[in-house]
Amino acid sequence: MKCRRIVSSGFVAVGLLAFSGVAAAGDVLSSGPAVATCQKSGPTGEPSFDWTGLLNASATENMYIDCGDTDRYDGSTFGHYNIGVQAWVWDRSSTQNVTCSMKLVDAGGDVWFSGASKSTTGSDLTFEKYLSWDSLGNYGSAYISCLVPKASGGNYSGVAALVANHWNG
Repeated sequence: MKCRRIVSSGFVAVGLLAFSGVAAAGDVLSSGPAVATCQKSGPTGEPSFDWTGLLNASATENMYIDCGDTDRYDGSTFGHYNIGVQAWVWDRSSTQNVTCSMKLVDAGGDVWFSGASKSTTGSDLTFEKYLSWDSLGNYGSAYISCLVPKASGGNYSGVAALVANHWNG
């Protein structure tokens, strides 16, 4: 059994669009809260929030965006399963990539797994890019932190969603 939780940084439409493109209804554990799960975490950048997610509208400064899936998953809930995490990002910069790091945190707030930083390769004005960390164990809450480049040619980069996948392993 594979379950997927979508935590969106955009309005409900982002979650619904993402949901419709990724999984059949039977595969979805739940869809996450649609607003306020991602936020600007650094002093620089200019946040812009629309149906595509949380974007950096600054023409001069990069911005950090943090997202968290505060549901805690453990093997006792659905039987043994593994956790995989995806950051769905917009990379619309012709000069810089979006770079994200990921961690899983236990119920006590301790980080028990840190995924290596991952970066997009090249920009795409039309489609999201996916950064993935798979087979990470069987419990925890997922968090990502992404360095989002400044606007390039009037095009904004940003984070569309944090997706946590769970499957029996």
